[in-house]
Amino acid sequence: MKGLFFHDKKCDVDDFNYYIPRQAIGDTERILSDFSSKRYPCEEIVYWAGVREGNRSMVRLVVAPDAKTDSGRAIVSQDANFYFIKALSARKFVQIAQVHTHPSSWVGHSLGDSKYAAFKVKCLLSIVVPVYCKKGMLPLEKRCGVHRFDGDRFVRLSKKYVGTHFHILDNEESAIEDLRE
Repeated sequence: MKGLFFHDKKCDVDDFNYYIPRQAIGDTERILSDFSSKRYPCEEIVYWAGVREGNRSMVRLVVAPDAKTDSGRAIVSQDANFYFIKALSARKFVQIAQVHTHPSSWVGHSLGDSKYAAFKVKCLLSIVVPVYCKKGMLPLEKRCGVHRFDGDRFVRLSKKYVGTHFHILDNEESAIEDLRE
């Protein structure tokens, strides 16, 4: 077993909504795909930040943190996370998600994904993109595994929930910050 799968039906009836500019998806796909084209592909990680007002979260910033990566993991150091927090603070943003790739089509949250998640804050999303993002992220509910930290563990959101609570926006912009060395 690669990891534990938790699904909480309470997640399917809450009123959280997530708004993601298509530009943020494109920037994320480009960063994640950088590592899939190498001779020995590696996992990669991206952070999403933005604003949260009540039960609404809007992605405004895509951040590529400096991470140690290999074919099966991407780990961000404390120092690299310091620069990420500094970038958030400068913009008065909060972290909304971590987005990372897996080498296979499996989009569950592995034990390593949970153990090495740098931030474990209630409602933080963890989006798993299969096959090193070679096929992109959209449609999100069909292609990716979307998990949310419930204060104790990462819980996978249903495809139906993701399809109705995640909104891809064509007319909104986002910024990008590359903190990789």
